Amino acid sequence: EAALAEAGAQMEDGRATRVVLMGDGATTLGESRASALADQAGDLFGGKDATVTTIGVGSSVDSLVFEAISAETGGKYHWVSSGEDLLSAAIGIIASLRVPVIEDARIEFDGLEVKDVYPAALAAVTSGEEITVLGRCRGAGDLRVKIGGRVGGSDWGREYSFTVGEAGKKNGFVPIMWASRRMDALTLDGSEAAREEIVALSRAFSLPSRYTSFIVLENEKMYE
Repeated sequence: EAALAEAGAQMEDGRATRVVLMGDGATTLGESRASALADQAGDLFGGKDATVTTIGVGSSVDSLVFEAISAETGGKYHWVSSGEDLLSAAIGIIASLRVPVIEDARIEFDGLEVKDVYPAALAAVTSGEEITVLGRCRGAGDLRVKIGGRVGGSDWGREYSFTVGEAGKKNGFVPIMWASRRMDALTLDGSEAAREEIVALSRAFSLPSRYTSFIVLENEKMYE
């Protein structure tokens, strides 16, 4: 919270501001809720030529906090693992700050009902970047995906078509990925209804959350 406020205080009118926030995402003083910290960042930097890029370092990063802050300000979240080459990681992060390829990126769906899409909004997309978009599709049939934005100041867009079949076990990992992102979004919501849905999803997909935990016992008899 204090770091964001200090960065906001150093902004100068008429100059682009690129803030880089690095750490493990754990809050020890002041506000600790991810949604409140993201709102604070939006109030400080929203509507200005300013972004906050967050970098999580290590194996125990609270990515929800960092992702929320960067998404609210049009920045990017990067994770650097403990064994990763820091120089290569730094070069990639600097490139994402300086050379956005698609600005104001957006994605639209047509042909089938698609809901609960995550991420709900796309930021600038850089060269070589991969973005996984997850959502729930009702029914089977032809799905058209429209991707758009601005490239070099001009409008840009592409359209792709897919045939969506019935859900099966072949790609059983996809619902788990979606459930994880859904739980993140609900955690930011913070309401009692959101908490109840998080617990239900956690149990249904065997995913840990801020409101649930799992105990692994050594043998079947211990479960009795």
